Amino acid sequence: MFKKQSFQNFFLSNLFTQLASTLLEVVVMVKVYQMTNSVFATSMIVGLMAISSFFSGMIVTKFIHKFQLKSILIISSFLRIFVIIGIYIFLSLNLENALYIVLLLLVFQSFLGAWSTPARQSLIPALFERYQLREVNTFVSTTNEIVRLVGWSIGGILSYYLNFTILVVMISVLLLLSILFISLIQYNQYIESRKKKIKGFRNLFENKVVFYITLVDMMESVANTIWTSALLLSFSIYVLNSGEIIWGYINATYFLGSIIGSVFLITIFKNKDFELFRLIIICGFAMGMLTLTMTLSSSIPVVLIATFLMGPIYQIRSIYQTTALQIYTSDENRTNIFSARSAILTPWHGVAVMGMGLMADWVGITSVYLLSSILYTISSCLVMFLYKSKY
Repeated sequence: MFKKQSFQNFFLSNLFTQLASTLLEVVVMVKVYQMTNSVFATSMIVGLMAISSFFSGMIVTKFIHKFQLKSILIISSFLRIFVIIGIYIFLSLNLENALYIVLLLLVFQSFLGAWSTPARQSLIPALFERYQLREVNTFVSTTNEIVRLVGWSIGGILSYYLNFTILVVMISVLLLLSILFISLIQYNQYIESRKKKIKGFRNLFENKVVFYITLVDMMESVANTIWTSALLLSFSIYVLNSGEIIWGYINATYFLGSIIGSVFLITIFKNKDFELFRLIIICGFAMGMLTLTMTLSSSIPVVLIATFLMGPIYQIRSIYQTTALQIYTSDENRTNIFSARSAILTPWHGVAVMGMGLMADWVGITSVYLLSSILYTISSCLVMFLYKSKY
């Protein structure tokens, strides 16, 4: 079983951080839209944060190994509170150039995220034994899915009913609670000298498992754009000849399936040992077939069933891929590798969303979903090649 105290502290810290981040994103988007009445101005938030994540990731990868993981998480959380206070001040003043300053502060927020995300991912293998990683990742993944679902659901409601000041205080308190539980975590982190450390980007190519899983993640990042609001709504309208109601049902069934998939891993797979890469391969092919079924069928019940099944299947695959990365990276280079991956994958997803959106406009939404089905299948073929090569 887990190291109970360490798991509780890490779990609660992650819970409060994820909830604070989700609420902040929702609240700021709502506030900016109210100020500008512009969809473009609101969408700039996501675009600028993605660009910032790329450049900050390039910087972070070079220096993150010099710091303790706990220190990174505590300092970045404190700085986030100051950023939130700054956002609150400038949005409340309603100055002419307030929006530009807020966007700069959000860019800094992304910079902090480029430190905290890989540090949090690297902390799990430092706290738990190898045989515990799958179970810990399952708990964390389940929490994140539920928090995103709840955060986006209640964020808009809270923005409507509560004063902006109260929301900022709530988010700040969540981050303070996260800091408290991070500080209670006890572990030993060994840091090698700089000369012996392999740079994160170099290790992406030298470590065969990391390289192939990163390629798979890049393909899946493109394929996963079918779950973005705009593409899914277009699919509901033009393929299913429906509208917002079915769009909402599809979203709900996918999230529900993801949560059930995590619970399934916790309960059914808890005491069973499965070959990581075999399960990743099977789930990838299943995602490809279900996406193809969803695309070619105009039946709403069939689409909802396929969507529900994809939720747990992708969740299981995602958890196992994360576990594989944690297992097949060394302790001294793990943080560098995770930060390098984050620097690549975060902006890549933004580019993928724009590219698939253009493709939907040029050749139709059906082509986008067919391409996603192919990408899921190809990604599984890559993992199969990795598995057969015995890494």
